[in-house]
Amino acid sequence: MILVAPAIRRKCFNMKNFNFLTFGIFCLSVASQSMAQSPEDGPKENRDNKALISNVKPDSPHDFATRPEGAVLPENVVRARYIYTNYVGQSVGYDKDGNKQDTPVDLNLKGGAIVVEYGINDELSLQFNQKFVTSYEITANSDRTMAATAAARAANKSLLNQGVCAKFSITAATCDATLNVTTPSAGQVALLNASFEDPKSSAPGLKFDTSTAIGASISRYVDSAAQAAVDKAANSSGGRGLGDLEIGALWNPKRSTDETLDYAIGGGVRIPWNRDRAATGEKSITRDAPEIALRVNFDYRPVEMLSIAWQNQSEAGIGQGKYKIGDTSMTYTRKGIRNQGFLMVKPSVAGISESLKMFSPKVGFTYDFGNELYQKSGDADVASTGARGYELKYYAGLGASLLDVGAPVVLELEYEKSRSGKNTPIAIDRYQGQVKAYYRF
Repeated sequence: MILVAPAIRRKCFNMKNFNFLTFGIFCLSVASQSMAQSPEDGPKENRDNKALISNVKPDSPHDFATRPEGAVLPENVVRARYIYTNYVGQSVGYDKDGNKQDTPVDLNLKGGAIVVEYGINDELSLQFNQKFVTSYEITANSDRTMAATAAARAANKSLLNQGVCAKFSITAATCDATLNVTTPSAGQVALLNASFEDPKSSAPGLKFDTSTAIGASISRYVDSAAQAAVDKAANSSGGRGLGDLEIGALWNPKRSTDETLDYAIGGGVRIPWNRDRAATGEKSITRDAPEIALRVNFDYRPVEMLSIAWQNQSEAGIGQGKYKIGDTSMTYTRKGIRNQGFLMVKPSVAGISESLKMFSPKVGFTYDFGNELYQKSGDADVASTGARGYELKYYAGLGASLLDVGAPVVLELEYEKSRSGKNTPIAIDRYQGQVKAYYRF
């Protein structure tokens, strides 16, 4: 592609109020005056398409890859985005000390969002983001559940052993060891079976016999009861539904052109839909409670072919959340501030070959520092997580621009993999595809 001289680029692309017609006429007239110094920069529709994507100068081969993450849309430009996401739960979570622990459930949730953005002027954009669920499935994993409950089952076994030892005047210090080798007599079997029988329970009770050690009978009973509970665990699954609606605005007072440092400030509100439901798997799509948010972006471009981007969004709850588990309605409040965002590096591969300028790779990590969660069932406190949890994830993405071939469309793929966390019951990886389409009124 033949390049336009810098003087022409500045005149063509730094105009604040323009439309397709005046833009094309102005640029052609300037180019005709300077043709001896600089030839035309390709078809006019390609130049117009480039001007749709952001307010950065659209003539450098590195601009698509290094465009600011906090860039607003130009005036009267609409961007429609269709996002499809697959959330996949890992087999681990993170405890209160940040150690990995087995997770007794498998999660597979599919959904996404439809986003519409509009450039009010060259410094301010509005955004409407409606999330949705297409399917989700939460399945109890028997092996991991049994492994995760090993300590609790051992405690239950020891407690039952101590109850037996108290009846037979066996000292607590030698109780567990003694019962594991003690085979009860017929009289002891009758006494133990009568003592542990529960007439109100329809489940099989703890039974003893003269051929099995007392400790072995207790161990077998605890393990079988736990396995039966796992096998009967209610697995959740569901179909389509709406997530939250997010409405926000982003202000970029600098209108990035050739500056190395760019920043933007935004704010918004999250409005939950269909808050009273049993779809616990939709928690990745919805927060179930209204929240307000403040967003900041900083983009640093130390050299033309490299950009470093940081974004942070601080959120605070402004009301109670509500959902249902079975026939029990749960309400909760979130206290404190949640901070989520990313830090990423965005290199341009156009330095390898200008034919690669349509691609935009990016790598980095994302973070989510949650706020404190307090749950209630009716008027009773059920649980309080107290300490805040967090999760850090590796991030990789690749964008592809079709602007140079005449289509105002950008395609993106993203992947997040959980790295570490704290107070996080299940680590979730994210696979995402996105289509962005631009149009100027």
